[in-house]
Amino acid sequence: MGGTSNGAYVILRDSDGGKQKTSTDIQLGGYFSFLDVVPGIYDLFIEQTETCQDNKKTQYRAQHIIGVVVEPGKQLNFELRVNEGTGLETIGDPVFEKDDVIFISEKIRILEAQIIELRTMLEASDSLVESANEKTEDE
Repeated sequence: MGGTSNGAYVILRDSDGGKQKTSTDIQLGGYFSFLDVVPGIYDLFIEQTETCQDNKKTQYRAQHIIGVVVEPGKQLNFELRVNEGTGLETIGDPVFEKDDVIFISEKIRILEAQIIELRTMLEASDSLVESANEKTEDE
């Protein structure tokens, strides 16, 4: 659930490009909801809108909220305020999927093991060079 001050279309998009679209309910203060959302990380888009009051039009900027995390069994509530103006307002930072973090962690573990192996080989090589130098000095 969330809220905007006017009747805007709101789109929830997953990382695969799948999306759900809804609109805000002006009668309920601009609230909106999405049903049956699969847990994951989403981007939320609120379209640019305008209102007209006392013959004065007011435009509100479109918003792109990055990294909205939907957890299993939990209802997500937050308040959104659209700002006057035009253009796109971006909020948030990209969030990595858990699988991406695990994949990167595994790569780091492999690289660390390779570094240890290379250090061991370098130490063995240094030891051979020292032995060869000692034999040459003895002769």
